[in-house]
Amino acid sequence: MADDTDHTGDDQALRRLLEEAVADVHPPDRLIEIRRRTRRPARPQRRWLPVVVGAGAATAAVVAGAVLVGQLGRSGDDGPPVAEAPQDRAAAVYFVGEVPGGTRLYREFQSVPAASGTEAVTEALARLESDAGPDDPDYRTAWPAGSFGAVSVTDHEVVVSLNQPATRRPAGIAPAAARLGVQQVVYTADAALGRALPVSFEYAGTAARRVLGTSVPGPVDRAAQDRTVAPVNISDPSEGSSVDADFLVARGTMTDGVKKVDVLVQNLDDPGSSSAISVTVPGKAIQDGTLAVRGMLEWEAQIDVQGLGAGRYQLVVRAVRANPMAPVPMDSRTFLVH
Repeated sequence: MADDTDHTGDDQALRRLLEEAVADVHPPDRLIEIRRRTRRPARPQRRWLPVVVGAGAATAAVVAGAVLVGQLGRSGDDGPPVAEAPQDRAAAVYFVGEVPGGTRLYREFQSVPAASGTEAVTEALARLESDAGPDDPDYRTAWPAGSFGAVSVTDHEVVVSLNQPATRRPAGIAPAAARLGVQQVVYTADAALGRALPVSFEYAGTAARRVLGTSVPGPVDRAAQDRTVAPVNISDPSEGSSVDADFLVARGTMTDGVKKVDVLVQNLDDPGSSSAISVTVPGKAIQDGTLAVRGMLEWEAQIDVQGLGAGRYQLVVRAVRANPMAPVPMDSRTFLVH
């Protein structure tokens, strides 16, 4: 069913977000530009287009959980102040997606109101509920609408109060995806805070022992990345981004077991008009300030869009495997060229 919601205001607000960086603990969360899509395009047969490898990722500024973007202007020294533009922050929100042989967490950046601490976690967790959810149609969430109540943050843990819908496993959610849904909260809360804290769940004023139908005996720690995070993840561009420059800089992460990725572009409006072209991009160690993040690498590529016609395109990033017969983890984003 088509989405008739008018997202024009969202698009205009998100285009005001400038290139900045946000920091998660493992791995750092980066933002180049956040733009929400207006609709989810169909995915026809692929046309592959050339990709140019970039010179390397720029060093990201380290901030505690969010980048705040806002402006306060004046019409002149003697004039009245111009109304302050609403501030936004880039929230790294984790969703469930498919990988060969199972499911893992994929990170997606969404623009939310500026906040820190408890409010930042509350805003980010609200995006996990099914009536908000991911921008990328390949992702999904295990959390039904109305799952979360109050949130509190102490020096030692995050306490999340649940409503009744969150105590049972939703229809259509497999047990493995429900268990991963618990980690959706842990990873998303860590990203909002910029540090790793265990998450305790409560229901009706007492410790919740069943979360999404999954047994939770106590506070939940962040699970190991190699068993939880997708082997390949696109950070930039965001789903539905518009490209107004000669090059689109694409960035993302990979687990250190991948080492290299193939970066490709397909034309969604004119499939089958050219053959596949692939460029291999090596991963590089992530540096979060002076902290080297273990277990993850980052990749970057510059895509020359000068020769592309206006239309819808899809960026596809695939892991390079030593065994060509092995299943290939991948991620994708749709972007627009005007």
